[in-house]
Amino acid sequence: MHLWSFKNFEDGAAIELVNARGAALRALSFDYCSITGETIGHIASSCPHITSISTKSSAGVSDEALAELAQCKQLQSVNIGYCKEALVDWAVSAFIKEGPSQLRVLSLNGGSVTDRSLEALAHSRCALTLTDLALQDCRQITCQGLKWLGAGCHNLQCLDVTNTPVKDAGLVASIRGCPHLIKLRLDGTSCSDPTIRLLGGHCKALRQLNVRRCFRLSGAMLAHLHPPQFPSLRSLGLGFPRSKTLTGEAIESLKLLRPTLQIIETGGQSMEQRRAGV
Repeated sequence: MHLWSFKNFEDGAAIELVNARGAALRALSFDYCSITGETIGHIASSCPHITSISTKSSAGVSDEALAELAQCKQLQSVNIGYCKEALVDWAVSAFIKEGPSQLRVLSLNGGSVTDRSLEALAHSRCALTLTDLALQDCRQITCQGLKWLGAGCHNLQCLDVTNTPVKDAGLVASIRGCPHLIKLRLDGTSCSDPTIRLLGGHCKALRQLNVRRCFRLSGAMLAHLHPPQFPSLRSLGLGFPRSKTLTGEAIESLKLLRPTLQIIETGGQSMEQRRAGV
């Protein structure tokens, strides 16, 4: 059941809807709605078999509500990104430690999490089931957090660290520990050529790479994308503005060598735009 951008959809209506569906509910999405922890607590007690929940950009999902959600042991997908009350480490860490053991998809976008949460994730029961982790705009994580991911979450396929302060040291460690990556978003990070060089030889299944606004990348970076590196790459996000060293000539040369590669050059959104669903 998916409700998207119902600004006036509040706890009373949400709880009534949950009651009408009962314990049979498996998936719930209240993105951009005005629910609070009251609804989350009711879901936790009334829907023991729920496997997917999304409260992206909801008004009042709190740390306490997340702790209650840990009761739902069959959850496989959780999106708590850009909640109006940015969820903090102790709540996220507690959810990871005490919550579902088969979690596959976790979005913490825009949260106040730090490396502590990523350390908890790397040591959790779901470390090896996790395939998709989104940390976009989590501006308190560092390279140490990515090192924890590389040490424990070896089956990650999709990783988004857009607009985080991570650098090559952390990215290299996570890439070495996560060889099955299919999608990697590095937009707005301080990654440079060594990260791209390692990625091409180590993550051979990678299909999508985004490096918009990565101003430390040099013009030589595109040479690391030449065949036979990145054998599975299908999409490359460069975007505007791009590094001055990534010239149009170099991009055209890459297109000739990789005619099936889709190179996407678009502008990015601000965190405020993503939070508002623009």
